[in-house]
Amino acid sequence: MSTGSYSGGGDDEASAPRVLLVVSSTAVPFPVRSTAREVLEDHGYDVVETVLDDAQAQLADLSPAVVAGFELCAVVGGLTVGPQPDVADALRSVLTAPLPGVVDMLRGVQVETGYARAVFESPAAGWLGGALAVTLPAQREVLAESLAELVAAHAEVRGYASEHPSAFEVVPPGAETAADLPEDENRPDATILRMPRPTAPPDNPLV
Repeated sequence: MSTGSYSGGGDDEASAPRVLLVVSSTAVPFPVRSTAREVLEDHGYDVVETVLDDAQAQLADLSPAVVAGFELCAVVGGLTVGPQPDVADALRSVLTAPLPGVVDMLRGVQVETGYARAVFESPAAGWLGGALAVTLPAQREVLAESLAELVAAHAEVRGYASEHPSAFEVVPPGAETAADLPEDENRPDATILRMPRPTAPPDNPLV
C-alpha cells in the first residue's frame, strides 16, 4: 500500500497526531479527498493519503503493524446499501476490537446532515491496534460533519490514553490463558469449570 504524504505544517508538526487517509478508489472525486484532508489538517492532524486500486483486498491486508505510528485510519468511499460486501466488511474483518458506539455516533451525525443512506449502510469502526479505524461516505458535507464529530471524540480518547496507556495495550489473541490468571487467595486449589447450560423447556425455544 503506497502512500503520499500531505502534512498540515507548523512548528508542532513532529508531535501532531498522524492519520492515514485511505481513499477507497480513484472514483472518489478529488474535492471529496480535499475536504477530508482540510478538515483533518484544520484539527491538527498530520495527514498521509493513499488511494487504493483494490479496496476490499487491500483493506483485508491491514494489520496493527501496517498502521503503527498512526492514531487514526479513515477510509473514505466504498460503502454500499445492498447486501454485497463492501469496504466496511473488509475493514471489520481485521479490527482488533469493534466500536459500535462510534458507528452509532457517525450515523446520527449523517442522518442529521440529511444523508438518508446512512440508515442503510453498514459502516465499520473500531480499534486496529492502537489506531482508531473508521469508514466514511464519499459525500463532501456529510464527510466534513462526520470527521469534525469524530476528531472531537478522538481528542478526548487521546487525552485519556496519554494518562492511561496500559488501557490501550494490545493483547494478542490467546496470550492470556487460565495458567496466567492469579490463584484464588482463599482457595488456591480452586479451578474454573465449564458448567452445562440448562436445557430450555420445549415451550420456550428462545431461551
